[in-house]
Amino acid sequence: MDLQKEREAFEACMAEKYKNLIDRRQCLNNRGGYMSWDMNVAWQVWQASALCAEAKLNGCMVVPKDQISCFWQDSNEPENFCNSLDNLDNLGDCIDLGDIMEINKHIQANIKTEKLYGTWAADYGNPIDRSRSRFFVGTRGECEAIILENEQVFEAARGENHE
Repeated sequence: MDLQKEREAFEACMAEKYKNLIDRRQCLNNRGGYMSWDMNVAWQVWQASALCAEAKLNGCMVVPKDQISCFWQDSNEPENFCNSLDNLDNLGDCIDLGDIMEINKHIQANIKTEKLYGTWAADYGNPIDRSRSRFFVGTRGECEAIILENEQVFEAARGENHE
């Protein structure tokens, strides 16, 4: 908690709400306390409330509303989904009149979108067979390096077999 910012917010709130009804002067010899007992109590309550609000957010992330989205998904056939209320009836295309389907409504926050690239790394145990061994995900440069390495291994294997 930024005590200075909290005090500024507290004093602005008290000035707006109570105008001159409460003495808002600070004591010089009271470690920043106020002349008025009411102001001292209010300031202590304000600080406790700010700490409580801060504690509630501990371990949480605040997400702007424009990064929150919703989609609906068929429980039995999860490949069927829609992301607009206007298209919700499309989920019902697979059931007949009188049937009931279960639909999951997903509300999610997009915290970060990161562009990654993927490619297949070859099985070097059998360089003649161009089978896929494992799928690699990383940067575009890393994927390009794997493709180049795959081609070099295949070329070397072809050269060895033609001798």
